[in-house]
Amino acid sequence: MSMSMNESLFDKPLPGGAFAAPNPYEPANLHRYVHVAAPSCGKRWFNHQERRSSILAAARRRLVDAGFEGVCFRDIAELCEISVPTIYNIVGDRAEVMNQASIEWVQWLGAAASVQGEGGNKVLWAMQTFWDSALAYPEFTKTAAQLSATPGRPLSDAFYKAGVALISKWLTELRAQKRLRPSISIDGLAWQLSLAVTAGVCNWVFAPYAEARYKRDFANGPGLMLLGAMQGAEVAVVEQALEAILK
Repeated sequence: MSMSMNESLFDKPLPGGAFAAPNPYEPANLHRYVHVAAPSCGKRWFNHQERRSSILAAARRRLVDAGFEGVCFRDIAELCEISVPTIYNIVGDRAEVMNQASIEWVQWLGAAASVQGEGGNKVLWAMQTFWDSALAYPEFTKTAAQLSATPGRPLSDAFYKAGVALISKWLTELRAQKRLRPSISIDGLAWQLSLAVTAGVCNWVFAPYAEARYKRDFANGPGLMLLGAMQGAEVAVVEQALEAILK
C-alpha cells in the first residue's frame, strides 16, 4: 500500500495537537495518519513505512551535508543502519529517493499547518509554516530553496508539485463550501501561491532580514492573493488572520 499526496493525512493533527515546525532531519512518519484511517494494514506494512520514512529523513540530511550530487546510497544506508539493496526495495532508485524525500517534507509542512485552523486560514498557515521552518532550519530551507526555485534543477518539480497539490486540496474544499469565488482557477491560484511564498522564503534564506518585513511582505503578497479569491464570510475570516500576522 503506497501513500499519495491525495490521502487525508493533512486533516489529522500532529501528536499532541500542538504546532511545531517540522524537523527535516527526523522521520516524518506521516504513514501513521494513514494507518489510523486504515486499521487493516498489518505490522509488516507499518514497519516498512517506518523504514521508508527513516530513509527519506537521512536523504534530506545528506542533501544539506553533501549537496545534491554528493548524496549516495552508502551514506544513507549507514545512517539508517540498513543495506543499500534495502533502500532500492523500500523506496526505489536515487532519483525516486530524492523526489520522495522532498515531497514528504512538503506534506509534513501541510500536516503541521492543518492543526492551526480551517478554511482559508489553513492555507495561510501552510504557507506560514514554510517560513517558520526556514527560521528553525535555515540550512535545509536554503538548500531546498536553491533546488526548488529554478525550473529544470533537480527536485524543482518535486517541491513545486507537492506544494501545489497541498494547496489545491484545501482550495478544492473551499470551493465545495462556497467560500472560494467560482471564477477562480484552483490549479492556477495554487501555483501562484506556491511561487509567491517560495520567492519570499528564498529572499530571506539568501539575505536574512527582520521578521517584521517578512510578515508585511507575506501579508501584502500571497496573503492578499488568497484574500482576493475568497467570497462571503470567508473574506472577513482571512482578513482577520492577515491582520493578526501583522501585529
